[in-house]
Amino acid sequence: MADQRRSKKTDKIEVRLAPETKQAFHETCEQRGESASGVIRRLIEEYVARFHQPMIARPIEAVRRTPWWVRGGGLAALIAGALSVAALPSKAEPEPRWAEYFAHKDTNGDGVLGPEDFLNSESRTMFLEEVRRDLPQETYERVRASSEESARASARHFIARYDTNEDGIATKAEYQASQETLFLTLFDEIDADGDRAIRLEEALNPPVGRGRDHVGGYWGRGPKNKEIPAAEAQTRKAWLHGKADAPTPMQAELIRARFAVYDRDGNGVVNWREYWRGIAD
Repeated sequence: MADQRRSKKTDKIEVRLAPETKQAFHETCEQRGESASGVIRRLIEEYVARFHQPMIARPIEAVRRTPWWVRGGGLAALIAGALSVAALPSKAEPEPRWAEYFAHKDTNGDGVLGPEDFLNSESRTMFLEEVRRDLPQETYERVRASSEESARASARHFIARYDTNEDGIATKAEYQASQETLFLTLFDEIDADGDRAIRLEEALNPPVGRGRDHVGGYWGRGPKNKEIPAAEAQTRKAWLHGKADAPTPMQAELIRARFAVYDRDGNGVVNWREYWRGIAD
């Protein structure tokens, strides 16, 4: 049986941070009962698991023991193979869903989200829908019907949710990062026991709040164009607000189906990488 033990943690990475960022990070780790090194290590491992493409490599000792004429021939073959692969037509990867949302928000097509993207009524409503739960109904209605001047002021407020460097616009990279942060927060809220994996029973009964809102409104929503019976809609709303013990049978079936889509390896749990890939796809 292959040795499943992990390598000893001997290498280090130094990262420079602003003092206030470092303090806030340590405070957050303390509030969540985690060590700073453990959080950083987990984030690095998740990043590598998501993006790393293994390279073809051999131990240097084996390469040194190989005769030079074999190494030369092997290198030539490798180069020729690489060139032939590069010459093949490539199939374009479909854009992730967050990129589609970004493009939809970028109404003037300039590649960034700025106040101009917020001025027409359609885009204004689209932005508002994302934060409607956090707004009083009166504020929501007032901003939706506001004039161009107040719309620009409102746009700056909503764009600030994505604008990490505070330059007044949100780039595609900033939008992606904000979406990952948002969905990581939702993932943590659904993951009630905090073991970095969502089980079906957690998805069927997440704590009341944003996690349950997300599961009920996205996992268990069903087709947009399908009309939901009034009784079904009322029971769903009661479950979202914690006034029902379980989702409706129809909604539970939709949640199970969504869980199966996210659980790509079929091991009965959805980890963060599977969850984000499912959201992005």
